[in-house]
Parts: sequence; structure tokens; C-alpha cells
Amino acid sequence: VGPSAQGEQIVTFFHSAFSGREMNGWDNQIEDRLGIQAAWQRRWRNLSDLGGGWQLDVSPAIGVEAGTVSVAADAGVTLRLGAGLENDFGAPRAGPLGGSLARTSGDSWSGYLFASANGRYQPYDVFLDEPGGSDGDPIRGGQAISRDDLRGELSLGAVLAYGGARLTLAVTEETKRYDQQSEPQRYGEVTLGWSF
Repeated sequence: VGPSAQGEQIVTFFHSAFSGREMNGWDNQIEDRLGIQAAWQRRWRNLSDLGGGWQLDVSPAIGVEAGTVSVAADAGVTLRLGAGLENDFGAPRAGPLGGSLARTSGDSWSGYLFASANGRYQPYDVFLDEPGGSDGDPIRGGQAISRDDLRGELSLGAVLAYGGARLTLAVTEETKRYDQQSEPQRYGEVTLGWSF
């Protein structure tokens, strides 16, 4: 993490390409440091045949992560309704408790709608809890912001897949990461993947 991760350059490129607003504050980002993370996730797929080729999946999941970037525990559930649900464990998405990159390939279509809700307990986040800037600005070290260790996330989306190819569209809203945020974080995802 830090300037060598090239976050400023990537954000500037995408915001200019899609007419986004200019982001400020890059002089206050944390210093370069190595990020080492270990993570574990478990999902239980529960498929029900509804007839006519339709299926329902109710998949609870839990996860933990620990390292120099974040310490967190997650719990949530994903609901999927559609056809061909046995081909994957849900679409991979940004954030905790996303689906799996693995997908059963072959000459079959699958498509589904999904909704997921996740809760996250995160007592440490390097991006919010560590001092930043070239002078180690102490205001960043948790003194200028207050945050709750608990937050939630809700995602809605759709997946269309054939063989190893998968298109995912999703919209996600997260509760505020820290109290001084003016509103919850909302973002959309469009993912085109190929499993080989």
C-alpha cells in the first residue's frame, strides 16, 4: 500500500476516462508498506429445484481475514434465482464474501438474479487507522475520524453465462466506513470473465 501501489494514477485515469470528479488528498496517503493478508471463506450452497428449469439457491457464508492491511470477520447470505445455478457458487464480486472464480464449463447456459447481504466486523483497517503523508500526519491515525467496527453491505445483480464465459452486473451499497462520510458508499460492477 502507499504511493508505489499506483492508486493515484489508476484513479486519475479512470475518472478522466469516464468524466468523473478529480480526487484530492493524494499527498496525505499512507507511506509505502508491504501488505500481507491471509483469508479464509466458507460458503454453503443449498439448491432447490422449483420446476420448469428454475432453481433457488440460499447460500450462507462466513469468512475471516488477518494481516497488515485488515483484520475482519464476515457473515452473510446470498439468494440466487435462475437456471444453471449448479455451475458456480455465485459471481465473483468486489468486497467480502464474493462468489467463486471457479465455474463448471461446458456447452450450457446459465442465468440468474441475485441478492446478497453481508455484515462485517473490522477492528483494523490500514487505510483508516494509520497515520499518512510524508510527515506521518497524526490526524490520520484515527484522531480526526471516528468509526464503528461494524458495517453492512447489500448487493443486487444479474449473471448470464455460457460455458466458461460469465457476464456479471451488480449494484452494491455499503454503510458508512467512518462517521464523517456524508453518505453510504454505492458502486456498480460490470465483470466479463472467462474460465479456462
